[in-house]
Amino acid sequence: MEIMDRIHHRLNSISKSSQSYVFLFGNPVHHSLSPAMHNAAFKALGLPWKYSSILLKPEQIALGVELLKLPQVRGANITVPYKEAVGRYLNQLSPWSHRLQSVNTCFKNPRGALYGTTTDGEGFLKSLGSYRKKISQLQVLILGAGGSARAVASALVLEGAKRVHITNRTTAKAVELKRKLQTYSKTCEIACLDIPEAEKQLHRYDMIVQATSLGLNKNDPSPIRLTKAQPGSLAVDLIYHHRTEFLRLAQMNHLKTLDGLLMLLYQGMLSFEYWTRQKAPKPIMYQALLKSRHRFNKV
Repeated sequence: MEIMDRIHHRLNSISKSSQSYVFLFGNPVHHSLSPAMHNAAFKALGLPWKYSSILLKPEQIALGVELLKLPQVRGANITVPYKEAVGRYLNQLSPWSHRLQSVNTCFKNPRGALYGTTTDGEGFLKSLGSYRKKISQLQVLILGAGGSARAVASALVLEGAKRVHITNRTTAKAVELKRKLQTYSKTCEIACLDIPEAEKQLHRYDMIVQATSLGLNKNDPSPIRLTKAQPGSLAVDLIYHHRTEFLRLAQMNHLKTLDGLLMLLYQGMLSFEYWTRQKAPKPIMYQALLKSRHRFNKV
C-alpha cells in the first residue's frame, strides 16, 4: 500500500475510533524506539491511547497534519527531516520553537488549535547528568546545523557554555545558526568551522556532539575523524538505536561516550506530559527503551 493510501486509511479508521492517538512523523521512522516507550507509559497509566509512527514524504507533511486535527488525535512527535518544515502548518509555535524554527512536539491547546514546541534542548541537557553542572567551563563542537543541532546548540549557549563551534556540510546553514546563537549570549564564543579545520582543532574541545543524520544506517561513516580529539573528552551522538561509527571511533581514541538514548527518554517524557497532562513514568519508559533497542539490534 502506498504512503498516501495508508494515510487516507488512517484518517478513515481513526475518525470511527474511540481510542486516542499520538503519532511520530518523519523519514525514516522504522528505527524509532518512541512507540515502545510511549505505549508502555500509556499502558502503565491505564490510558486508552496508542502511539505509532508514520513515514511521510516531503509533499505529504500537510496531509499528516490533517491527521492531527481529528478529535481522537492528541498530538505528535516530529523527527528528521521535518523539524524545521512542520512549523508552517501549525496554528502557533512556542517562543522557543519560533526562534529556532524547529518543532519536535505538537499538541492541542484547550481550543483544539495545533501548538508546536521543542523538547530536544532540555532533553539533551538532562541527558548530560553531572556534565550539566560543568557547562560554563565547556568548549563544545557541534556537528550539524539541522533541527536537533539547533536545539542542542541553543541549549548549551543559554546554559552558559564557554565556547560553541559549529561544523556542517552546508556552510550557509552553519552561518545562519551561528547568527541566531549570537543573539542569545554575548559571552559565549560562537564560530563556524569547515570539517578539515574542525578536525585540526579537536584537541580544544571538551565535548563533541554528533547531531547529523549520519549513523541512522549501520554502514554510515563518521562525519569527522577523531584522531586529534582530547582523550577523556565527551563524545555524544544523538542517534540512539545502535552504536554508530562516530562513537566507535571515539572509544578507540579514548573519549568518553554517550549515545542519544537518555536524550530520547527525557525529551519523550516532556512530550508525554504535554499530551496527557500527567507525570511521565520514567522507569517504565526507560525499561521499554532498553528492551526495544535490544530487539532492534537482534534483527
